[in-house]
Amino acid sequence: MRAVTMVLFLAAAAAAGKENLLPNGGFEEGMDGWVFVDNSGNTQQDLDRQVKKEGGRSLHLKKTGGPPFDVLRTDLGALRAGGKVSVTASFKAQGVQNGWLKIFFYDKSGETIEQGADVKSIAGTYDWKEIKISNEVPKGTASAAIFILLVQPGELWIDEVSVTGAPAAPPKKKKSQPLDAKIRAWLDKNAIKVQTLEFEGATADLARLKPLLERVRIVQLGEQSHMDGASFRAKARLARFLHEEMGFDVIAFESGLYECEKANRLLADGKGKAAMHASIFGIWRVAEVLPLFEYMASGKSLRLSGFDTRGSGAAASEFFPDLCSFLLPAGEVTAADREALAAIDGKLNDSPYAPTPAEREAAHAALQRIRKLIDDNRAKLAEKHGEPETELFSHCVDNYLVREKFEFAMTQEDKDLPGNMRDEQMAKNLQWLADVRYPDKKILAWAATSHQAHNLTKVKIGGSSEQYERWKNMGQYVHDWYGEKVFTIGFAALEGKAGRFQPQFDLPEPKEGSFEDLLGRYGHPLVLVPLRGDSPFEAPMFCSPMSYDRSIEAPWPEVLDALFFTREMTATRFVPAD
Repeated sequence: MRAVTMVLFLAAAAAAGKENLLPNGGFEEGMDGWVFVDNSGNTQQDLDRQVKKEGGRSLHLKKTGGPPFDVLRTDLGALRAGGKVSVTASFKAQGVQNGWLKIFFYDKSGETIEQGADVKSIAGTYDWKEIKISNEVPKGTASAAIFILLVQPGELWIDEVSVTGAPAAPPKKKKSQPLDAKIRAWLDKNAIKVQTLEFEGATADLARLKPLLERVRIVQLGEQSHMDGASFRAKARLARFLHEEMGFDVIAFESGLYECEKANRLLADGKGKAAMHASIFGIWRVAEVLPLFEYMASGKSLRLSGFDTRGSGAAASEFFPDLCSFLLPAGEVTAADREALAAIDGKLNDSPYAPTPAEREAAHAALQRIRKLIDDNRAKLAEKHGEPETELFSHCVDNYLVREKFEFAMTQEDKDLPGNMRDEQMAKNLQWLADVRYPDKKILAWAATSHQAHNLTKVKIGGSSEQYERWKNMGQYVHDWYGEKVFTIGFAALEGKAGRFQPQFDLPEPKEGSFEDLLGRYGHPLVLVPLRGDSPFEAPMFCSPMSYDRSIEAPWPEVLDALFFTREMTATRFVPAD
């Protein structure tokens, strides 16, 4: 009997290993389960019902320009470490110059462990051909993703993608203990039980925020990892409430200052989706954020801005042409200076950024001459364009110079320098928005919590505070300048999935006694917990508002002003441009 049982077990294991783990490898359900990211802006994507290997359709990609690479990606669930995973796909190619089939493996926090060693080139012209890669699943793998990349021009059809391998066994869930009665009583009295993440509808459940924010000028809305769909939905709804009920009339993103400001023209024309793609980073061009932009485009007085020194949306490329037009009343920018700035601007998005010393010197000199042109002709420019527009371009010239220095610093050995440089400039940009651009308005700031928190030296990861010892982040500057007038909300989640640019991954289980564990035991799925004043959360406690690493520990009332708890995190969903 033991022999028969063993035979059945081995047969079942073999069958499991051959089962296709990809439910929509033939695109019969459209793009369900797949994400296409057009990084270059030169690739068209469609479902082709005429050209296909099997079934009713294939996916068709047509790229007409060069780098950066464009990627078609699908996420896999957990795979058993040490086992083999194989990916097989059928391709039809027409003049493909440079493409690849790859698999990436990720740990529980979504960080890359390694790229599979077996990668296959996709290049040339041929009818349907099967390409296969096989890789061992590395230790520590929590999830994986298949990448099909197009680097150079070409036309590619994809069909019948299959994945075989041994999925990991689902983790066993612990039986939770009842919540301490004193903590429950405190939460009943002080916490805000949020009723929904839906953008539309009543917001009366958020009314208890009013006394907390009565004297606040800047509310910072954080997030864990830039891949947090439920957090994005919560932030968008909070933004609507704070605008309508408390007069917060500016929302500034961790995105390029100039392009966010310029996108207000699109919002004024009722073009919410176009404004989203023109302004903010791709991580936020998602279905969870789109309702906020459509709301701003519906005639509301909520104005968009940005505070990052880096370029983000499509309108970033319009800065120098717009600057040259703006300067015409003061004089033309010379052809040599235009050429010097174009040489740098064309490389800033390269990885790595690699200008020559001569190119950097020429660009810096050009920016200095433009700065002098503005200063010497300030009255004339203000008479033509108005003082607010003149001040915007003046500030953006200085901001651009910091951006160039930051991108160059990213290529140097001191890896702490660029982070400090960027965060200091983001803080100065937010200060400029608050004190110069919008001195009479209350501001919402949307960014990663790691940029917005303060007292980061009190945060430990895996028992060590080394991560933040050499970094003064934006939040520290803002907290030092504005004190109690700034209020920072972090976000934490118990379970679920996160992901988009990196593959979807399951959130690791929180530690017993952590903030997420306690709020999970509290029983309400959405809770905003204020941290100013006495609370049961004053002592150092595990919580993950700055990634999903469950070893993060801090005295959170000294780092954040509130924590928004969601029971279930969801991955974000990309919204393509029209």
